[in-house]
Amino acid sequence: MKIFLDFDDTLFNTAAFIGVSRSLFVDFGVSEEMYKDAWQKVREWRGLESLSYDFEAHMKELHKKKDFDDKESRKKVEDFYRERTREYVFPDVEGFLQKMRDRGNALYLISFKTGDFQDKKIAASGLAKYFDALATGPEEKGEVLRQFFGENEEVNGCFVDDRLHQIESVKRTFPKIITIHMQRREGRYHDESNESCDYVVSDLEEAENILMER
Repeated sequence: MKIFLDFDDTLFNTAAFIGVSRSLFVDFGVSEEMYKDAWQKVREWRGLESLSYDFEAHMKELHKKKDFDDKESRKKVEDFYRERTREYVFPDVEGFLQKMRDRGNALYLISFKTGDFQDKKIAASGLAKYFDALATGPEEKGEVLRQFFGENEEVNGCFVDDRLHQIESVKRTFPKIITIHMQRREGRYHDESNESCDYVVSDLEEAENILMER
C-alpha cells in the first residue's frame, strides 16, 4: 500500500513550535501581538486562507512595525530550527512510520508550502529517512498525488491529513483511496468530517489499527 502523510499537525506539533518561535523575537522588542499581526497582514495580501508559513514575507512585514537586528534575529531562529525542531515531532510518529515500513508499505510525505521554510523544517525534524519520497509545494494535494500513481495503476493507498479541504481534493482525484482525517487535540484545525473522510482519528495509534486491518 502507498501511504501518504501530511506533516503539520499530523506528524508535527506545529502549534507548540509556532508558540516558541514567536517568543524568540521578544528580546528584539517584538511583542506577541506584533508577531501575530504581521503574519495576519501577509495572509491578507496573499489572499490565501490556507497559506503555509512564509518566513521571508513575515520578516518583511515585521520590520515595518519594529526596527530590529535582522542578522542576529535570523541566527537565533536558525539555531532554534536546527537544534530543537525534533522536539516537536509527536511521540507516536516514528514508531508508526517504522511499523508501516516493516509491513512493506511505501511512505510519502506530502506537504503544502510557500518558500523553502517547510523544506528546512522537515529536514530538521529527522523524519525524511522514513519516506520513499517527499513532495512539497503550493499545489492541491490531489494533484500532487498524481505523480505517484501510474495512468492505469489500481489505487491501493491511504491519505492522512488534518485539513478537510485537502482530504476533499484527494478524494475527488482518487475516489477509491482511503482517507483518514487526523484530529489531534494539539492540532490547530478541527474541521467537522464529511463524506470525503473514510475514518477520523485522534492519533497515529488509531490510524495504525485501521491500516493493520487492511
